[in-house]
Amino acid sequence: MFFAEIALVTALVSAFVKMATSTSRSSNKKSNGSESPKKGGSPKKKNLLEVKVSSSKQACRVTYLFRIMKLKPDIEIIWCDKTPRDDAFIHHLVKHIEEENGFREQGVLMVCRRRMGRLDNSIRFNENDAFPRRLIVRVVDESTAQDRMAVLMLLCAFMMRPENNRYSYEYQVNEMSDLTPQDPVELEPANAYIPDNSIVNLIMAMYENVDDGWYAHNQETATEYFADAPYPRYAVEQLGYPDATIPDGNQFAPGFNPAQNE
Repeated sequence: MFFAEIALVTALVSAFVKMATSTSRSSNKKSNGSESPKKGGSPKKKNLLEVKVSSSKQACRVTYLFRIMKLKPDIEIIWCDKTPRDDAFIHHLVKHIEEENGFREQGVLMVCRRRMGRLDNSIRFNENDAFPRRLIVRVVDESTAQDRMAVLMLLCAFMMRPENNRYSYEYQVNEMSDLTPQDPVELEPANAYIPDNSIVNLIMAMYENVDDGWYAHNQETATEYFADAPYPRYAVEQLGYPDATIPDGNQFAPGFNPAQNE
């Protein structure tokens, strides 16, 4: 009887060991991935035969931000930032404006280079590639925040078209796009951003009856474009701006080139 009980216990222990071993193998098999269940909501993977991975370059999508600002005269300036010191790539937009009069119905008149500052007429360049920075000039009768954002959205949509955006850059318009001061007194003159020659060309294109008497008949408007004397020679000759000199010593102001006597 005693031996029979030992045999029974031995048989039960053997059966238990086999069951535990089988369960462990099954568990290991699943953990190795051969029978792992599918994850719910997993993103669809690309075809690996069509994928090329760079081991060094950052795989980030470049974002460009459109900007706009109302100036003292009836114009707005528009540009697109890659960084605060570099313009974004908007070649197709510039070409559309210059060669096809693009967005003329929205008041877009010209593209010009961007100057260093109000008292510095030299051209501002990108920090990254030394390419001249550019401005889009829009003529307006009235400038509102809603209208400014609307025109930026149009320009942004143009650059997001596949035929204009080969490298899938992300062009954006957001709450940081409009840099127009809230107080109209703080609006800046055109010569804070636009080069002298471009301002004269802009005035001659915008207004009727433009000749060498234009300044005399439109002094308030004229100072919204050129707020600082001495005025550039081109503005003196074409629009009648005063030919300023420094009385003391009868010397011309620094940077001012007088007309040559014939």
